[in-house]
Amino acid sequence: MPRPLSSRERLVLVAMIDHAEPFDGEPRPTTAARQSWRTQVPSLLVDSVCECGDCPSVSLAPASVPAGVPGAERAVLGAGLSDALVLLFVDGGTPSYLELAPHGEGTRYTEFPDADLLEF
Repeated sequence: MPRPLSSRERLVLVAMIDHAEPFDGEPRPTTAARQSWRTQVPSLLVDSVCECGDCPSVSLAPASVPAGVPGAERAVLGAGLSDALVLLFVDGGTPSYLELAPHGEGTRYTEFPDADLLEF
């Protein structure tokens, strides 16, 4: 059942939209694209959560009709932590997945870290 983003999820999502760089050498998002993604944040819901037990990754979905751009390609933005990678996937112009991937076994996160800890 969809739920609202937690305060921490929202803060990390906004920080990623505002500051994260393309993960795999893709072109940087335009200011207009970042603004479009940011305006969608209040209407996004957590659609599902990762069940791996090591991360708090969440799938995102708009609460109403998608505001994305049909045919828009996927963008993947990345940031780092000392022991994990944080990724934001944007599909069709809409933020769709916020992922926290620990670097090694034994590293576990039950929630997203404070957004101030992200390294851009």
